[in-house]
Amino acid sequence: MMKSKRKWILFAITLLILGILILKIKPARAAEIVVKANLGYLFAATFLSLLFPVLCAARWDTILRQLGTPLGLWESYKIIMAAWPLASITPAKSGDLIKIVYLKNILPYSKTTGVILAERMTDVVVLCLYAIAFGTIYRFKTAVWVAGGILVGVIFFFALAASPLAQHAPEPWRTLALNLLEATKKMCRGGRSFLWILAITASNWFLSFFQVWLCYRAFNTEVPLTYVFAALPMAIFTGLLPVTLSGMGTRDSAVIYLFQNYAAYEVNLAIGILYAIFGYWLLALLGVPFMRAAFRGAIGGVEAEELHRQVYR
Repeated sequence: MMKSKRKWILFAITLLILGILILKIKPARAAEIVVKANLGYLFAATFLSLLFPVLCAARWDTILRQLGTPLGLWESYKIIMAAWPLASITPAKSGDLIKIVYLKNILPYSKTTGVILAERMTDVVVLCLYAIAFGTIYRFKTAVWVAGGILVGVIFFFALAASPLAQHAPEPWRTLALNLLEATKKMCRGGRSFLWILAITASNWFLSFFQVWLCYRAFNTEVPLTYVFAALPMAIFTGLLPVTLSGMGTRDSAVIYLFQNYAAYEVNLAIGILYAIFGYWLLALLGVPFMRAAFRGAIGGVEAEELHRQVYR
């Protein structure tokens, strides 16, 4: 895991950016928005958050099945939830690497890293497809070109993983390369399984975008759902830059900029904060009991001492 010094630097940068954004709020306007918020929409948005780890677990188990190591939905769910708290306090969700330790006795480190890599690649593919399809409708030329460039890079990675080139890597690196690419390779060649993984991922992001739309409705702001699909992927990509905790501040700034023609500054900042709460902090809180179980050695066959050593080193 990342060193303590770097963690505190990221924490300080996050607070600084959020502080600057909050100082621009008009208190009277913010109070009016909060008082008039529709709680029904917020409750619906909260419920959607509970579905995210279920979909992530279904995708995780499907990818692992391609490797011949099915865990089942419940065991996959426990691992996903146990990783969520640490993933929420590290940049670019690098805390997901803790899953490597959870599956130590099931898969080699490099293969588990490959599964995580395959997951992330499917996320990127779906986000790019949404950005290109709906960005074209709203003529977001820059967003379409950026998403298109990223998508070409991911497709190249998929082609590389599915090709026999890794077998020709130098001997010291060959096994590592094959293990890292195995999940992606089998996923790409999985036919129906690959389509199922993409469908799960697309559903997950659809619900995330719909959740943001519900939050705007909660603050009595009309934003076309199609516009959310066009603009939010770019804000999410911005939030993946490893400069703040969970993308807070950077993603919020992007939301404020991209949605400025549809909502007031205070509303957009509230949406950015709610996105972090619903997508990271709420699930991180719910994941604490699972993480504690992992630290007791009760999840995924992980040894408690090894998990402590990896997290606190």
